[in-house]
Amino acid sequence: MDITGDEIGSSLPTIEIITQLLVRQQIDFVQTITAESADDTSLIGKLMFTSFSAAPNKNQAPFAVYELIPIPFNQNNKRLRLAQMPAYPGINSKSHQLVRWSKEEAAACDFLQMTTCRESPVRRKETQNDCIYQLLTDAKLEDCLVEYFAGKLFVHRVGQYWAISTINANKCHTVATPEIEQHLLHGNEEITISSMALITTMNAKSLACD
Repeated sequence: MDITGDEIGSSLPTIEIITQLLVRQQIDFVQTITAESADDTSLIGKLMFTSFSAAPNKNQAPFAVYELIPIPFNQNNKRLRLAQMPAYPGINSKSHQLVRWSKEEAAACDFLQMTTCRESPVRRKETQNDCIYQLLTDAKLEDCLVEYFAGKLFVHRVGQYWAISTINANKCHTVATPEIEQHLLHGNEEITISSMALITTMNAKSLACD
């Protein structure tokens, strides 16, 4: 088995790479044809351990895998969000193929440093009547399902950013983190955050909102 380490990076130990690629292990007893004697004991056979690993083909087209987070939005005085969306879609930009995992299917996967899954999902061709395709092409969402979202506030961390969804726009001030309990504003400029926003704050700063 040939594994190219350049694509994986040096941050992952070799033993961990092998463990993640391990699919199945098998133990077999192999009986010797003629008994062998050693140190007053007779050797009747040997245990053979076999490991089965799976590695991608070098010619296999790569897929970019994303975590999909449906953020609630306001429409006609209702809080809605996209429903029945895959938790992790994978996209091949050249062949225009899609793979997708639900949360349950992704439980056996590792998407952090080296994407590995016990079972490969079915590849599907992008179609214009697919919700994922309409999202990627910024087309009208004619084939997407929605569901009600009961919460007034939705906050989700995305890397160094925060995805925020509220019913109304909010007026906020930046506050030094040690002073967040006292809300000492020190005349900081007021910031208006829309009902849906992707924001970032410095490590030493927080946002105090109405």
